[in-house]
Amino acid sequence: MSLSWVRNLDATPTSQSYSSLATKRRAASVIGEAAVRWSIQTGRRLADQILFSVTDPSAPRDIEEIETLRRATEASTLDTLAGLVSGDTSFLARSTEPRDNVAFYVAREVPLHEVVRMVHVGQDFLTQELLKGIEEIVPLELRLSTAQETAREVAACWTWLIRNVLELYAVELDAWRKSQAGRQQAVISRILQRKPLDAGSVSRELHYDLGHWHRAVILWLEDIDIDSARSFNFEKLAQRIHERNYQRASSLALRSGIGSMELWFAGTTPAEAPPLTEQTWWPSFVRAAQGSAAKGIEGMRSTHEQAKDAERIARLSTPSAVLTSYEGIEVVAMLMSSPSRARELVLRRLGPLAEDTARARELRETLAAHIDTQGSLTKTAEKLHAHRNTIAYRVQQANALLPEGQNFLGLRAALELAAMFPKNVLGPPPVQITPNL
Repeated sequence: MSLSWVRNLDATPTSQSYSSLATKRRAASVIGEAAVRWSIQTGRRLADQILFSVTDPSAPRDIEEIETLRRATEASTLDTLAGLVSGDTSFLARSTEPRDNVAFYVAREVPLHEVVRMVHVGQDFLTQELLKGIEEIVPLELRLSTAQETAREVAACWTWLIRNVLELYAVELDAWRKSQAGRQQAVISRILQRKPLDAGSVSRELHYDLGHWHRAVILWLEDIDIDSARSFNFEKLAQRIHERNYQRASSLALRSGIGSMELWFAGTTPAEAPPLTEQTWWPSFVRAAQGSAAKGIEGMRSTHEQAKDAERIARLSTPSAVLTSYEGIEVVAMLMSSPSRARELVLRRLGPLAEDTARARELRETLAAHIDTQGSLTKTAEKLHAHRNTIAYRVQQANALLPEGQNFLGLRAALELAAMFPKNVLGPPPVQITPNL
């Protein structure tokens, strides 16, 4: 039976794509561009379903973990559809994204049974989505037989995928345990998880003094395709940062995924682990986030947590800065620890000013500057390069639109969130606010 009906699947291209160009082009040659669009949308929702079904929905999720999973689910969806149309299940062996995902979970010490459970959740979700497609596309008299054949073929494809995952996991786990990076990762995980350890022996093993002053720096790549990310030399970049900025410090580097690396620099004084400054020499697609300098093993943990918070804020910002320091965004980081709560705050405090329009943005900018200049119309006008009367009119309009019962701290926080994260916090209130993945 032909499953060519799959070519009629389509979706509005609203989601970011995560899989490689090679994967998408290979699938498009079999299923067409419309079904590729459907696969990108469905693969994104499949990843979100796995995250909420298998992991703790309330637990903080690492950005690299989410993106790695989305690459794998998007590629597996594309390959499954190509397999259904062509009758060739080997399509699922041609993409590198699932292998990357397995390697990532091995490095993050995710147990095999949880990885297999993710695959089962993915199979069930994709099957249901295809059955919905059959209801919309296939003629009534053919729906039952088409649904049965589709379910069988999806099961065959994903049974093969599960076997492949089992084999990959065993190979990757053995290689990881034997590698220097694997041994280093295990030690660093114990440090960050506050597990008992002997600081002296760990320092000798890592060639990194845990008793010194530490500064964590996280590097990642932005707006770059996955194939280019795979070939990017993070180790060389880390070495150059060390040589240019931390000559008197020791360093520790850890790859945290295909597109990111975590660094620590340690010196005997804070001056030997200074703040990283924006680097004009590195590629335009490199981004960095850093924590504050802190001493001792607890300081190593603290500066890493701060750097992770700075990275999270940078990735949410539009556009993201080349370098984000925790010292400049502490309050915003705490406010954005829950994006849904931050959105609620903005909508509640700003009311109509929370609209995502040019006029509302102008009024928000004016109101923020007016607050920052202690209510001086003259200084606000100078700051925004506008006439004083224009500023007075805007402030009057903004105040008229604000809900009653304002306080300075809540209002200024809402204005800052709206300026930094417009895509996350602006717009009409949704029927139900869900976590922003």
